[in-house]
Amino acid sequence: MKKLMMLLLCIFSLIASVSAITLPSQSDIYLGVNKTYPIILIPLDNNVWNIDLWVLVNGTWNSFVFNWSGSEYRLYILFNEIGNYPFVINSTQVTGEIRGNFLVRNVYNVTFRFYKDKASTIFSSNRYINEMSFVTAELTGDKTFFSNNYDTSLEPFVAQLSDSRYQKPVWFAKYSNGVATLNLYEKGEYAIRLIDGDIRFVGEYSVPNITRSYGTNVYIGKYTFTNSSTHDILLTAKDLNPYRWLFNWIFIILVGGAIVVSMFLFFVIPDKPSLSVIFGSGFIFMITLLRVIIFIWKGW
Repeated sequence: MKKLMMLLLCIFSLIASVSAITLPSQSDIYLGVNKTYPIILIPLDNNVWNIDLWVLVNGTWNSFVFNWSGSEYRLYILFNEIGNYPFVINSTQVTGEIRGNFLVRNVYNVTFRFYKDKASTIFSSNRYINEMSFVTAELTGDKTFFSNNYDTSLEPFVAQLSDSRYQKPVWFAKYSNGVATLNLYEKGEYAIRLIDGDIRFVGEYSVPNITRSYGTNVYIGKYTFTNSSTHDILLTAKDLNPYRWLFNWIFIILVGGAIVVSMFLFFVIPDKPSLSVIFGSGFIFMITLLRVIIFIWKGW
């Protein structure tokens, strides 16, 4: 018998737009309650027939038959109660199946507005603008289907070019004109980031594929969300340029250390005062040159 091999697409029909999401690797799909969604199956083998969707609701498996359009299978589903609904897609004529869970939730919106830390209060005039950036939200903590052990101690200094850096699932929103609005399903704790570059997302809650970063990689921190809210965030120099902030402090500490050592040599070897001067000026010159090279090379 033939094996069931398909590409599953769940297309969200919204009021103003239509967006598509591919089935995540864990085969769990978030849906909004009281919203109708078409599920489309695009077969890799056109000779596959009699495809059924089985959904477990209140202890009973309910069957739904896909309609064949000539190029794809399609059916519409709607859940009017919040919950986790296991599903199976299979056929009586072929082997293999697709298993997962429909995670039905109330959708809520969380808006972030970022500002440059150039004033003691927030004004629209000092809004941080970066049209190549996204805000991402990584679900942390223990969930029924997702469990992440999340260590944030070094996050501001870790580059996000690797997918493995992200705790799945990851929601995202385009940051445009100083505003980004996330559509979230779970109530709980999220790790928020602001990143920019050549970035592509394959689904509504997928890790970003970053082929090039333009330098903005801000770890905002952890937030607990339970309903719609708006957050105004001041971005400091450390947030926007963490490595520059780090190297500046290293430079200041080294210069201070060189001055202390020079003074120590001056009092320990009073008959050779030039030794302390040569050591101090030479050391400060070398670390200043190194700092300039790092700034020119990396922009830190």
